[in-house]
Amino acid sequence: MLVGMIEDVVCRLLTTNREEIPYQRIVVIEEEDITELRALDFIEKRTVAVINARASLTGRKWHQGVKKLIANHIPVFDLVHRGDVKQIQQNRKVRVKNGSLHIRRSGKWDMLGHIKYYDPERVERLIESAKQREVWEKQRTVEQKLVHMGEALRSMKLANELWLIGPFSSLSDMRTFYVILQSSKSTFGNLRPSS
Repeated sequence: MLVGMIEDVVCRLLTTNREEIPYQRIVVIEEEDITELRALDFIEKRTVAVINARASLTGRKWHQGVKKLIANHIPVFDLVHRGDVKQIQQNRKVRVKNGSLHIRRSGKWDMLGHIKYYDPERVERLIESAKQREVWEKQRTVEQKLVHMGEALRSMKLANELWLIGPFSSLSDMRTFYVILQSSKSTFGNLRPSS
């Protein structure tokens, strides 16, 4: 979606209450990582544009709110300096043009600050980054659990006097051991502390 100039009346939302979203207006929010549910609120109210004082899509959490907004022809912008949001007054005309946000005061346009636009390529990069981060965090959690389990098992002996020796040399060794242990529970019975 190409964004030229957007000009309309602004509404600064101070809460996430969907009832406060005006119909067909530019909305200004302070919400990090716009969720799909929140995006649907803006879509339902046919929002003209979303200007956010925080990062609309950080790349840390995997969600598709910004992608949904763009797919529904609602451009999303982040203010470069968060403090600029305090200058935005309700029901004033604002203009988005050439990476800048302007407000109409006393018959003239005053620049409030710079904004960053979310184009589809940027959104896809951030979503992919969030997916990779999520996979990495899950893998790290599994690794920590397996290391902890390995340490606990080294201090125990199996029912038929088989000792587990370690430490594991790699994550794949730990995963292999875990699978073998799971499949051999009936063979060895329950683990019990060594005497």
